[in-house]
Amino acid sequence: MRRVLAAIDRIGRDAARAFVHVDIADARAQAARIDDAAPLAGCVLGVKDNIHVAGMPCTSGTPALTGFMPPRDASVVARLKAAGAVVVGKTQMHELAYGVTGIHAAWGTPRNSADAARVPGGSSSGSAVAVALDLCDAALGTDAGGSLAIPAAFNGICSLRPTQWRYPQDGQLPMAPSRDTIGPMAPSLAMVARLDAIITGETALPWPDRPRLGVDPQGFSHGDAPEIRHRMEQWLQRAEAAGVEVVAVDLDFALQAAELHSYAHCAYENYFCLLDYLDRYAIDVSVEQLADQIACDDVRQAFANTVLRGGGRAPSEAAYLQHMQQRRRCMRRMRALLMERGIQALAYPTTAGFAPRIDAFHSAPRAADEIVRRVYRNADAISHLSMPVVTLPLGPSAGGLPISLSLAGAWGNDRQLLALAMRLQPARARSHGHRLHPAEPPLSLGHRC
Repeated sequence: MRRVLAAIDRIGRDAARAFVHVDIADARAQAARIDDAAPLAGCVLGVKDNIHVAGMPCTSGTPALTGFMPPRDASVVARLKAAGAVVVGKTQMHELAYGVTGIHAAWGTPRNSADAARVPGGSSSGSAVAVALDLCDAALGTDAGGSLAIPAAFNGICSLRPTQWRYPQDGQLPMAPSRDTIGPMAPSLAMVARLDAIITGETALPWPDRPRLGVDPQGFSHGDAPEIRHRMEQWLQRAEAAGVEVVAVDLDFALQAAELHSYAHCAYENYFCLLDYLDRYAIDVSVEQLADQIACDDVRQAFANTVLRGGGRAPSEAAYLQHMQQRRRCMRRMRALLMERGIQALAYPTTAGFAPRIDAFHSAPRAADEIVRRVYRNADAISHLSMPVVTLPLGPSAGGLPISLSLAGAWGNDRQLLALAMRLQPARARSHGHRLHPAEPPLSLGHRC
């Protein structure tokens, strides 16, 4: 804890902007009470600011919720605390989780750990930056459309988007409850696997008898970054050398389904989950009043156009039900593809290009939509289907920017997906010089929480 607090002090909270709330006295008190034998003893945790931690504010990055103090920990947080983890603070996020860049014009944008001039990725921006800068050992984020994978990729760290509903979902303000999930972020896949074991009680990391990876050589874009394509090809060669069969698949149906249905799906659910959240926790503000106080122009505009009832592009109930029907159809098609081809994982570049520069969103506002699309297109296609996703760094580009890969698997096969990723991860792939966590052994059954 002293090491982490020294790092926070050295870098400076205002410089990194990863945290919106740090309680040093409480963190030290938590650390003093930890049993050294606890499975996560010494693990300092950051928690995204839309996940509840008792005694800490939960603003979801928006002014209307600045006074809200949750009455108890979210179940995921409680399980990690019971295993010895210490929560040092709440991490910054794209306001109301409504964006993938991580830019927060009002409260400050967390610093991309590789290049401060570039976006950190969102919406779990502060969690990724805090981990990458060693301001905590691990962090929790949330994901409805790539919000774990994208910031992990842009900061050269690892993350797991678990299968939908595999983690308890209480104690958070989700963006879209039918596809939003809490997930862990850490410097190493071994640490991600440990956190997942504590949260779920699953400890095995099964290696498939005849592993097979599906790769779409055309559909999942590398953008204008040939280095990303080259690094992907190198990684696939390494996988084949390790005994993994690589097969070509056509995933255009998943990309098209997300482009047609993903945004409207989230916008419709977002309004009603906000209604439920404000009522459940007796927060004396309406959805419309919350929207009036939104601090960031991009989020305010999105709410006015697509979330608030009566907005110009707000989906109707009938349209939403049609979107959900198409989503289920796409999920059935994906399930059939994985089963018929015997595929354990789909491999694809996490983002179509490197983290864009922050000033691109100011100097070329008309191009911002296309920039955002390149950021989230690949990740959103999989999050739209609520599949488990492991994101791992492949190392830095020639210019020092992180390059990352994502693996998506069948629903419920999270531990097998982690095993594949851990076996095939490049040695010392971190994109900057911060300390690496050792490859911790799998958690013993005696440490189930």
